Amino acid sequence: MISIRNLPYLDQCISETLRLFPPALRLERQCNRTVNYEGAKIRKGTLVTIPIYAIHHDPELYPQPDLFDPDR
Repeated sequence: MISIRNLPYLDQCISETLRLFPPALRLERQCNRTVNYEGAKIRKGTLVTIPIYAIHHDPELYPQPDLFDPDR
């Protein structure tokens, strides 16, 4: 039986496809305790948005972010 664990390049292709075309553009989470993050105070109950699409297309994190490159 073939397992995806035995097909690392296929796994890389799937991961890169999901980076380029994420199933969700952003996530929202509610902070469950007050925290300080890089000098910013985030109070308990604050809705925090995580911009998945923007992160995955940031050229500082992914050089040539619109290029399909499974070897990243």
